[in-house]
Amino acid sequence: MAFGGGRGRIARLRSGGVLSGRLINVGGYTGSGSARTIQTGMTPDLVMINRGANYTRLGGPALIGVGNFGLFNVSGVVPFGADAQGFTAFGSSSFSLGTATTVNAAATEYVWQAVQRRRGFFDGAFISGNGAAGQTVSHNLGVAPEIMWARNMSAAANSWGMYIAPSLGGAANLCFFPANIGTATNNWLNNTNPTATQVTIGNVAGTALNATGNASLVLMFASRPGVLKIGSYSGDGAANGATVETGVKIKSLYLFQTTAANWMHNYEAQSNPTSPWTKYWQPWSNSAITTDANGVIVSGTTFRPPLSKNAAGQSFLYMAFG
Repeated sequence: MAFGGGRGRIARLRSGGVLSGRLINVGGYTGSGSARTIQTGMTPDLVMINRGANYTRLGGPALIGVGNFGLFNVSGVVPFGADAQGFTAFGSSSFSLGTATTVNAAATEYVWQAVQRRRGFFDGAFISGNGAAGQTVSHNLGVAPEIMWARNMSAAANSWGMYIAPSLGGAANLCFFPANIGTATNNWLNNTNPTATQVTIGNVAGTALNATGNASLVLMFASRPGVLKIGSYSGDGAANGATVETGVKIKSLYLFQTTAANWMHNYEAQSNPTSPWTKYWQPWSNSAITTDANGVIVSGTTFRPPLSKNAAGQSFLYMAFG
């Protein structure tokens, strides 16, 4: 795959070409084993598909490329690669799939989330590793990212990281997930917080973002009124915690603990049509789609976290997409 003009340079994600008022949508489908097209209702620059018992697949017209997929894995056995019958096309309001069992196995339940690139909400960049600490990577987010998900696409294991802005309790480094988010485990960001226009990359041996000759992907998110709210809450130990106001009519909700090693959980309206939302999947795990005994109680722009994400005295972050 090509990732822009050579070593040490990047290629930013481009917009899908058709803008809509909707920047995020979620849905679900049952695999058919035959080629098919999924309508998204908006222009998808990034699509994430999860079926459970398999690592999350992602694709996008300017992200990975038609016929390619990626793995949201923390310690899996394969890096990003090609799957000719996975994603096969991306339209102005759809994505198409082939017959690959990773995304379209017959009689198998899948959930998907699509987002559109927009300043102040979401952007991404490819990194061509040069092994030199201090490499800067330009982006078009327009504000300093609050959360970044990053993946070395050339390496197999231990090559996934997550950045949390200091305002949310993070440090000036990416850390392996699900390691303690509040602890800087590796100097992936050269001890430098990202700005509104660039990310600074460190030089860490092994499978970090800037390994010589490796290609990496960084996805950047920031709160945008009515679309995404990134925030925090404190657990109180109740079966369902105190009400959290997000200001976003919630379609998709990510919850994760910042004070201990803990998997991120994603709850979606599509697979949970009534409240409480009881089904979740883990973006960086190959665990099956799971039923939470308590579930998240969602009402419009508010949610009450389940016991599994509400341990007393612990700190949690959320990403509420609407």
